[in-house]
Amino acid sequence: FCVLDVSFSRIAARMGEKPVMKAVIAGLLLGLCGIALPFTMFAGEVQAEELNEMWFTMSVALLLLTGFVKIAITALCVNMGWRGGHFFPVIFAGISIGYGLSMLVGIDPVFCVCAVTAAVVGGTMRRPLMAVLLLFLCFPFHSVLVLAVAAVIGAYLPLPKAVKDGLHGADKVE
Repeated sequence: FCVLDVSFSRIAARMGEKPVMKAVIAGLLLGLCGIALPFTMFAGEVQAEELNEMWFTMSVALLLLTGFVKIAITALCVNMGWRGGHFFPVIFAGISIGYGLSMLVGIDPVFCVCAVTAAVVGGTMRRPLMAVLLLFLCFPFHSVLVLAVAAVIGAYLPLPKAVKDGLHGADKVE
């Protein structure tokens, strides 16, 4: 997410102050993604419940693709001026990727979803404690150890220097 966020931020900055054009481009790409991957269309709160009920009927590739495209389209929309944030879409993406990896590797889906979602949210927020606290909205308290370890791993994965500089630059502007 961080790499895409910085990349789309730079693209948006190059486009200048053209909010309508940015919104239309983001909407067009969101719509195209939504045609192929309907779960990428909305924030994810309701879709997470739907996915939880039907993930086992989907293919590994579809689950993984949905998760990664959801991350990309969220970063695009946020940087092109759309309202909303990235927390729930990133949580949904982690859930989708977690189910896909669970099927691919053959491990417990609940464990995998907890671990992957925490790692993705931790990597996005870069603050593991805040990530774990946020994830208590979605996961039971007894999963705290898995959430904490995965969020720390995600938060401390090294980022390329250009991405770190872009993130720090974004923090200074806001």
